[in-house]
Parts: sequence; C-alpha cells; structure tokens
Amino acid sequence: MINSGKILLWGFFLNLGNLNAQSNKDLNWIFLIDEKIKITYTTPEFIVTLSNDSTYKFRSEYYPGNLSMKMEHFEQLQSNNIKSIRINILYYTNDRKQSVYHYLVNVPKGFFLERFLIFKIYNLSLRKYKKKFRPHFSNSEYAVQFESSNQQVLTPK
Repeated sequence: MINSGKILLWGFFLNLGNLNAQSNKDLNWIFLIDEKIKITYTTPEFIVTLSNDSTYKFRSEYYPGNLSMKMEHFEQLQSNNIKSIRINILYYTNDRKQSVYHYLVNVPKGFFLERFLIFKIYNLSLRKYKKKFRPHFSNSEYAVQFESSNQQVLTPK
C-alpha cells in the first residue's frame, strides 16, 4: 500500500515544477547569424526605453528555438509605456581566430506576440553581404531581417 504522505510529497514537487514553468514566458525564437543557427546557450540582454526616456535592462535565456524570460518582464514589454526595445546578442566565432560580435537589434513590441520569430543577422564586413544589405543602424556593421508567422521584414539595399 502506498503511503499518503509520499503521494502528498510527490504532488508538492510536481506543483512546484509547474509554478516555476508558469513564472517564465517561452518564445519560439531562432537567431541565424551569417546563415548559421546560433547553437550555443546564451543570455541575451534586453534594453527597454520607456516613454519618459528612462531605461531598464534584463537578461533572458536562449537556446536554439527558445527564448525564455520571466513572465513579469514579458508583461512589462506589453505596456503602452514602452518607447523602444532592443536586444543585445553576443556571438562568438571560432574560425581562424576567435572573435566576439555584439549585435544590438531593435525589436518591435508586436513581435513578442508572434507564434515564432527568426532573426537573420548578417555581418557586413563579409563581402557576400556588404552589397546585398543595408546596415541595421547607420553606423553598424551588420544587417537584420526578421521572419515571423505573419510577416517578413526585409532590409535589402
């Protein structure tokens, strides 16, 4: 016969796991950098500017196909008080020499409600992208495209 105390304890642990899962918002996001899926676990930083020009930052967790953030951050991003949202992505290469690239990307608020989102980031220091795309910011060395369940935002020259 199973002890009712053990059942109660198992139920507690199962509910604790559900509470933790409910406290995060998982988004179906993929980062493609120079046509390669960013396959490493990372913690992108969001930089949020409010209507009064104050900013706050928070980190999220990313692995291919999933960006996870605290539910409270997700709810804050839905506020009418938001002026801009940017995500700071670090990308490490291991080609001939290891390099680190910082990509700061503007993310429209509505993109957080998409079923999925693919970020396509192109390093414009590579010849094959330089003539094909325009920079994300006027002084940046990268271009960005978004693909989503409802739309595609292109940045060709």
